Amino acid sequence: MKKNKMFNQKDIKAVLRYAVDDLPAIEKKFRSFANVVLDLEIKKKELSAQLIDLEHVINQYQNAIDIKKEKLSKMELSMSQLAIRCGKSKSGKDSYE
Repeated sequence: MKKNKMFNQKDIKAVLRYAVDDLPAIEKKFRSFANVVLDLEIKKKELSAQLIDLEHVINQYQNAIDIKKEKLSKMELSMSQLAIRCGKSKSGKDSYE
């Protein structure tokens, strides 16, 4: 069968003969691939939902970490201010003695 020529009747019969023989196997493969595609689409949706759930969990942990960092920063500031006050108090006591 050359590129630019029409199929003749003999070529068409040969193609149809092979197609008829292979058609059940091709249909079976097609159904199998279609089922695989459906399974993969379901799996994709499930994984997308899991990813969204994980994103929420990560955000919750990140918020908790941010809150704890803020509290720690405030505690450190309070401790430094207390240390400064205690230092001034001690230096004041030393001058009275």
